[in-house]
Amino acid sequence: MSRALISSLVLSLMVTACASPTPAPIEPPPPPPPAPAEVPEASDSPLAHWLGLQAAVVTMSVGQVEAVLESMPRPEGADQLFCFGLLHHQSQTYNGWMQARDVFRLLSQDEALPDELRQVAGILEAFNQSRINAHQRYAQLQQQIDELEQQKQLLDEKIQAITDLEAAISTRKEQ
Repeated sequence: MSRALISSLVLSLMVTACASPTPAPIEPPPPPPPAPAEVPEASDSPLAHWLGLQAAVVTMSVGQVEAVLESMPRPEGADQLFCFGLLHHQSQTYNGWMQARDVFRLLSQDEALPDELRQVAGILEAFNQSRINAHQRYAQLQQQIDELEQQKQLLDEKIQAITDLEAAISTRKEQ
């Protein structure tokens, strides 16, 4: 697989992940045809198929993703697993990202798949792991903020108590 294809795939995944969700159209647009220099096979290659699935799933709303996941039978085969992983990837939930990571890990380690498909799965696995790590860091930071706010409240109360004590001492000296 050429470096240009990998670079463009990584870039498209990063742009897709950073984009805010938009309302899904009634019918997802067809995937753009691959450039001849990037994909030597015909447009019905497994990589083009997976990228087409990704393009269709990324246009779905969270509600549509949840509806498809509820009605989806247990995935069998690489294509169904990839679609299952994409749906969880798009679900915008911590548990969804964990399931997507696990599915993409299985696919990236599947020796029966062509190298380019395993690479795509590996990229998506790493991306979902990054999301999971970021979520965990956010939760830890939020907990630290909460603890610091409690400490600040205690310090404010102590300062107020000292201020009240100083005022009381000052009034006694004046009397």
